[in-house]
Amino acid sequence: MRQRIINAEEFALEMSDGNYNYNFEVLSEKDSLGKSLNVLKEKLIQSKAEHDQRAVEDKIRNWSNAGVAKFNDLLRSNNNNIKKLAYIIIENLVDYVGANVGGIYLVEGETESDKRIELLSAYAYDRRKYLTKSYATNEGLLGACCQEKKPIFLKKIPNDYIEIGSGLGSQIPTCLYLVPLLVDEEVLGIIEIASFDLLDNYKIELINQLADSIAGTFIGVRLNMRTASLLEESNRRAEEITQQEEEMRQNLEEMQATQEELARLRQDDERKSEEMQLRIENTRNTLKSLVEALPGGYTLKDANGVIHLINSEGAAYYESTIDRVIGKSDHELLPAKRYEAEHQHDMDTLENGTQEYEDEVEIGGNVSCYHVTKKPFLMAELGQNGILTIRIRH
Repeated sequence: MRQRIINAEEFALEMSDGNYNYNFEVLSEKDSLGKSLNVLKEKLIQSKAEHDQRAVEDKIRNWSNAGVAKFNDLLRSNNNNIKKLAYIIIENLVDYVGANVGGIYLVEGETESDKRIELLSAYAYDRRKYLTKSYATNEGLLGACCQEKKPIFLKKIPNDYIEIGSGLGSQIPTCLYLVPLLVDEEVLGIIEIASFDLLDNYKIELINQLADSIAGTFIGVRLNMRTASLLEESNRRAEEITQQEEEMRQNLEEMQATQEELARLRQDDERKSEEMQLRIENTRNTLKSLVEALPGGYTLKDANGVIHLINSEGAAYYESTIDRVIGKSDHELLPAKRYEAEHQHDMDTLENGTQEYEDEVEIGGNVSCYHVTKKPFLMAELGQNGILTIRIRH
């Protein structure tokens, strides 16, 4: 009995030290002490297993909760640049799940025929596959993930799909995980993670959980960027319109100033024209007065015999008045015989210069004798020579 007690004490000490491989010998079917101690051992082993399992689950739960909180903070603090946000997310995600490389893709294009899977950001990539950064939505594993809208987990990766470079050379990773970024059943993008070590289920679950938050944030960032772009474009157009309005206002002011200047010049021209007309009229009146005051009859005709200037005594030669003869020709005013003689003298004057002669004509039933002088006279306003006729009655 003493030895059994000593053995029981040793067994208890081994159990307290966690040595569950230590056995207490059962002597017989009636050895209740041995059986009880071994039952206690099994319960301790089960309790420890349950405790270890709870510890692992708590650790995983804490790890997942910390991951969710960490990435929620990252998503909230970087929401104005989608490319920068994508790099921060994939960098931290690869590191947090203990992977080696990762990438985030976006599906770009408005219509189905135009849509492409574009690499948005990558972390720790040194592989041939990423020489290409754009894929069709039905091309390869990315296309399959996009079409099926479900995650893809590969534990055997094709040799030509991916290589990770290091100082020890290149090595094909153990596993590859693709998860779509879904918003209302529409694939916004894809997260790709590759690792040398097999990704545990709880890490896969965290990636899946984060994919929903990342997709929602990307939608918001895209909307913010598009809104900012539209606002910038609106401001740019507003500035252009303001500039155009300013240019139009300046042009209108210049046009108005030009019109005012033209109006002023027109008024000046009209005023000068009126002044010139007045001067001409005054000059004509002065000339008429002068010619009227001179003794004898004075007549100024053009080369066609049309009278432009005449005094009263000159008009008497035509048996008419000044108003009735101005603008008429010798042919209209004189009898045929007198017209022919007058016309001949005018032509001789234009051709040979000053002519003087004596002329005897019957006017109003009376015979009048004149000393006639005819001179060529430059009519500047007509650009031709006319004939100045001076008749002095004897």
